[in-house]
Amino acid sequence: MERQECGELHMANKWKNDMMRDAVKMWKELEKESGTELIVQFPVLTMGSTQSKTYQDIADLFPNIPKLSPQNISEKFPALK
Repeated sequence: MERQECGELHMANKWKNDMMRDAVKMWKELEKESGTELIVQFPVLTMGSTQSKTYQDIADLFPNIPKLSPQNISEKFPALK
């Protein structure tokens, strides 16, 4: 991947992460105001570095998401070996 493409990918992810953070905050405010659950969380498996900005953004927005170790993932999802 060329340096320019890598920079463009980083900016696209930053924009997506910032937009996601803002959107989730607004949805949570609407839930509180309306007394209605609007965001329904469902299982999602995302793999990558726990140091990445994307991971940190998701962990901040959804602090109750279970974090699985590589060993846990291998046990729960044997097809991913």
